[in-house]
Amino acid sequence: MAGSPPKKEEIAAKLQRVMNTAPGANRVEYKDIKRLHPHGKLLEVVFWRLGIPAAWKTARTIFIYKKGDKANLVNFRPISLQSSLYKLFLVVLAARLVKTAMGLEWISSEQKGFLPGINGIQEHTEVLTAAIVRAKKNKEDLSICFLDFANAFGSLPHAVLCVLFDSLPVPDALKRILKDIYKGNRTEFVVNGETISIDLTAGIRQGDGLSSIVFTLAGEPLVRALKKLLTVGFELFGIALKVTAFVDDLAVISGNRLILQAALVGLVAVARILGLEFNAGKCATLTHTRGKVQPSQALTINGAEIREVGDEEAEQYLGTPIGSKFTFTVPTDLPAKLALVASSLLSPWEKLEVFRAHLMPSLSHHLASGRVEKASLEDLDKTCRNFMASVACVPDNTHRCFYYVDRRVGGLGAPCLKDEADVWTLSRAVQLLFSRDPVVRAISWGQLSANVSCALRLPAPTNFSGAIPPVQKSYGAMAELPLAEYLSGNVDKGLYNSQGLYSVRYSSQGLNLWGRARKAAGVLNRKAWSLARLPPLKVEIDVSSENQLNIADDVSLPSSGSTSVQVSGQGLSVRLVVAIPDLSSAANHQQQQQQDNDADGGSSDGDEEEEAAAVLVVATRRKRAAEAVEEVRVHHEL
Repeated sequence: MAGSPPKKEEIAAKLQRVMNTAPGANRVEYKDIKRLHPHGKLLEVVFWRLGIPAAWKTARTIFIYKKGDKANLVNFRPISLQSSLYKLFLVVLAARLVKTAMGLEWISSEQKGFLPGINGIQEHTEVLTAAIVRAKKNKEDLSICFLDFANAFGSLPHAVLCVLFDSLPVPDALKRILKDIYKGNRTEFVVNGETISIDLTAGIRQGDGLSSIVFTLAGEPLVRALKKLLTVGFELFGIALKVTAFVDDLAVISGNRLILQAALVGLVAVARILGLEFNAGKCATLTHTRGKVQPSQALTINGAEIREVGDEEAEQYLGTPIGSKFTFTVPTDLPAKLALVASSLLSPWEKLEVFRAHLMPSLSHHLASGRVEKASLEDLDKTCRNFMASVACVPDNTHRCFYYVDRRVGGLGAPCLKDEADVWTLSRAVQLLFSRDPVVRAISWGQLSANVSCALRLPAPTNFSGAIPPVQKSYGAMAELPLAEYLSGNVDKGLYNSQGLYSVRYSSQGLNLWGRARKAAGVLNRKAWSLARLPPLKVEIDVSSENQLNIADDVSLPSSGSTSVQVSGQGLSVRLVVAIPDLSSAANHQQQQQQDNDADGGSSDGDEEEEAAAVLVVATRRKRAAEAVEEVRVHHEL
């Protein structure tokens, strides 16, 4: 399939999924292609048989600021504006190449950069965090070196790419096209109104669909070299952690600094063969000595010392802070952006749409980590309410729940970050339990079982194969650890009380994701949503060994009853049940309460009003858990 011409069905499917982005010199956008040629039949012929037109090989390059000194061009990311037709062709080609590479295991399991069905950012950051938690608890030595390339995508010589394409076991027709893509390329810069053209002999254009998979394949020798050079990694549940990779972002892990330094020397040699150089100024090392952050003799790369991360500091790895502290405050410029939107010439509804559709989703990456301090989210929620009140001219005495009620019933439909954090934390925990990577899966089950074992005063597990934890014979009448009860936030008195599960409540192994997931479930379980003493929001996570069903990527709360979500994979399954009150019953009760108050000549107190409004919020708001699992299907039990 990799070497056959793209079919019109493939092209049409990709065309329907692409977002409208900046076009190339011909000004043709994706929306134009969708309108004029939605079925892709003509493109089926053009893409494969006519080769790459010369006009497609010329791109306009713009620079997007990343961070650091704005006077230094290194701190800007070059983005190529190319023909939309060309980008569509590259997206189809990249999808085939990724599928073939994953199916034939050309890519190491440690490399998770933009691969379908893999939540690489969350898995890598959680593995590194788990290693730090273990080192601190057991007072072990741990060194994590975060590596940064100098102009990674722009440095790969095209000669190296040709060698790479020749080495791939793919049809000659595909090799010819891949080589043609990187032959005769030209980019244009606009400086002071003057266009400057440069012929390219090195580099992969950032901004096209093929760049990530090509760099991943070209950089695969780096990952394999590290796994071989690091004779000592960091052991976690019987697994030796050595490296995590997300395209060009590498983190090297070891319990021995001398071996780590030797591995870096060998890595530099391999990188130079590929035409790559490391930027020592942007590399960093987090060192734990006997469980404490104690920087010793600095590691070096290319003869330059690597910066050490202090005890109160954190290194941004894949957009997530990694350091000695488990939780972190959301680093955001949201208040400044809200002020700009509020003072703009947009109409009120446009300002609210920008807020809901563009600004708020930017925080989902941090919420998905499950490690955000909720106090910082409370401040952001207040800032967001003030913004919406100003834009929509909301009276000062309006109840706060009005901001979060679904727009279909008259609210503003904004997400409450504090509530979303609990949902994201549970979602992230479930997703990690069913990772495709057996290493991530084993570490996740190991940490979860260690939490519960410690709560029940049982010996902690030492290693797993990525399957459901083994039966604990010493648990007494129970055949397995009560993982479901732990994750569901169960704190019923008497249940497991003699074994200690009730008394331990949330944390047993120190602060980690599984303790926070238990706490999040407990918070949701304790919410009383109505005046009529209707059933509160209930979270039930059922862990079993039965194969059940695959799950969709959207979880919504119906107006009444419950939502049952089942997640399965690799012989494991999780059932998440969320029970919510009946909206009509709550509304009827609220109406009756109002009639009683009117008859008495009084009104309900503030607490009752807040609870009644909360019924409307929970019963009408849609809850998203799109990144919780790989696939999701929702069952309504009404």
